[in-house]
Amino acid sequence: MHFALVLCVFGIAFANGQNCSTPNGDAGTCKSLYECEIYQKMFRKTNRTPQDEQFLRSSKCGFEGKVPKVCCPDTDKLTCITPDANDGQCINIRDCPALSDMLKEPNNTVKRDYLKASVCPGPEDPSVCCGPAPRLQEPLYEQCDTKVSALPPDPDSDCCGVDSTVGNKIIGGNATAINEYPWLVIIEYEHPIEKTKLMCGGALISGKYVLTAAHCVSGAILNEGTPKFVRLGEYNITNKGPDCVPSAFGDPDCTDDMILAPIEEIIIHPEYDRFHPSYLPAEGRLLAVAAGRLVILRRGLGTLLFTADVTR
Repeated sequence: MHFALVLCVFGIAFANGQNCSTPNGDAGTCKSLYECEIYQKMFRKTNRTPQDEQFLRSSKCGFEGKVPKVCCPDTDKLTCITPDANDGQCINIRDCPALSDMLKEPNNTVKRDYLKASVCPGPEDPSVCCGPAPRLQEPLYEQCDTKVSALPPDPDSDCCGVDSTVGNKIIGGNATAINEYPWLVIIEYEHPIEKTKLMCGGALISGKYVLTAAHCVSGAILNEGTPKFVRLGEYNITNKGPDCVPSAFGDPDCTDDMILAPIEEIIIHPEYDRFHPSYLPAEGRLLAVAAGRLVILRRGLGTLLFTADVTR
C-alpha cells in the first residue's frame, strides 16, 4: 500500500548519479525514500499541503526497484527564503518564537499575512520558514493602550474602537474574525415563555460599563423580554462552550468561553425622548454620548466617579 501511494506522488522518473540538488537548491544525495528521514516525515504528514506534494515530486531522482529515490539533503534541515527575503530554515512553527508569537494576534492583518507567506514545504506540521525576527509595520491599533480600565479612553487619542482591519462594517456584510471586535456584547433578555432572547447589542466602553441604544432597554422591546445579562466574548450564538474556527497552522483557533455578566443597573439619559429621538441635549456628558439615544448598563461593582464632556 505504501508503494502505491509513493508511486502516486512521485510518478515514474529516473536519474543517474549520487550527487544532486534539492528543489530549493541544497546539496543532496540520491537515495531511497526510506533512507531519507526528512522526506519520510514529509510524506507521512497527515495534513500534507500542495506545496509538500510538489516538493516531493520535484525531489525524485530515480527508483530502486519499486521504491522511489529522492534527492535527500545533506543536512537535517531544509533551507528556505523568508517573505522578507532572508535565509531561513523550514521548521515547526512551535520551534520558531518569532512566528509562533504572531499566532496570539489573529486580528493583526500584517502579521497574519506574513504567517501565511511563511508556510513552506517541510517535514513538520505545520512547517514555516523561520529566519531573523521580521520588522513589520504595525497597524494603528497596535499603538494603542489595550489595558482594561474603568476609565474610557481619551477621545483625542484616536484609539477608541480602532479596528484591526479595514473592511465592510455594514450589517449583513463581511463575516468577522473569531477574535475581532472584542468590545462588542450581546444583551440577553428574559421572557416568561420563550426564556432567553437575544435582541440587542452594545459596546464595552470601560471595565464596568456597556453602551447601547435606548430603545434596547425601554419602550416596546420590554414587551418581548427584560434585559438581564450581557454576553462578552460570544462568537457563535448557536454553539455551547468555546467557539472554534479552522486554522491554517494546525490546531483550531478557539476563544475562551463567553462571560455572562448580570446587569446591575440600567441608566437612561434624563433627556432621552423616544418620541423625538434626534434631539441633542445642549450639554452632553458621559451619559449622553450620541444624540441622547444611548444609555449605559453597569455590570460591575463600584460607581461612576467622574463625568466627561464628549460633545466637542
